[in-house]
Amino acid sequence: QYTVKIYAMNDLGVMSLPFDFTANYSIYASGSGSQEDPYIISTAEQFLAIRERNTISYESVDGTVALHYYFQLSDNITLSNSYTKMEKLDGVLLGNGKTLTIPNTYTESLFGTITKDGSVTNLVITKNNNISKSTYRLIADMNEGTIDGLSLTISGTYTVNNLAFVAGTNT
Repeated sequence: QYTVKIYAMNDLGVMSLPFDFTANYSIYASGSGSQEDPYIISTAEQFLAIRERNTISYESVDGTVALHYYFQLSDNITLSNSYTKMEKLDGVLLGNGKTLTIPNTYTESLFGTITKDGSVTNLVITKNNNISKSTYRLIADMNEGTIDGLSLTISGTYTVNNLAFVAGTNT
């Protein structure tokens, strides 16, 4: 939410009282990011925006409070070839049974770390690739949170010494 104060000045140099203009903008299709009203994601651009809106922390009288955002897929999404790994998922990704297609050229995990407060649920992932590298993780390098109800459709040739289709490390 953005609030802009607008002042006007007449020819005599007299300034008017401010006029407040409030505008709401969200890259997401809808939603407020709460558990009851998750951000609705229907495009690859909106999926990428998760990295900007994982969590917000603020100081309260009792200490630091973290608000974790909720995201829900409303459509099947195909990520572009320019996708780069999100370093962390600190929010909740509700797959809603929708499919996330990872591009053939992408050879990293979706997330670096799914934190203890993060989760991925009810998501279908498709990946067709030929990968030859020493280590490969599909969902996360490290999972400290919850991954549940995941369905994977994987094809191609994977020549990997250390392979983990879900997470490299689960804590």
